[in-house]
Amino acid sequence: MATKADEIKLGYRILKIQTTKFEFKDIDDAELDSLFKNNGVGLNINVERTTDSEKSTITIDIRSRFFKKEGEIILVEHFCRTSYFIEGLRDVYDKKSDTFEFPKNFMIQLHGIAYTHARALLATEISSTCYRDKYFLPIIDSTILVDLSVNKE
Repeated sequence: MATKADEIKLGYRILKIQTTKFEFKDIDDAELDSLFKNNGVGLNINVERTTDSEKSTITIDIRSRFFKKEGEIILVEHFCRTSYFIEGLRDVYDKKSDTFEFPKNFMIQLHGIAYTHARALLATEISSTCYRDKYFLPIIDSTILVDLSVNKE
């Protein structure tokens, strides 16, 4: 059954793609290989979405932390920001709830693109480090990203 949100026509264009933070701890290859071999590493991914009605923008921040489980030492920290201009943003604003009611497929698409940007920028950032060819953000279902996102309006 189609809802009002499914009938609204929205458009977007990418305004900005950037790394807002990148830090890494340099360790030797033998230690890194041992961590991978012994399941000694973990990964946290956080997603935050901000909607700015005045500027008609949505910004999605993908934050990843690759860490050594023992002691929870952060090995690689990367924050990526993708900002979109949204045409038709006012059409999805619900005055009663004071929220934006986006079609789910639209949000899945925006989050998927933002995550792809995060994967590409991280790969570029780590290319000159000991993590090259060893650590990548995994491919994940974009639906999960929408469900994980913390919405700040």
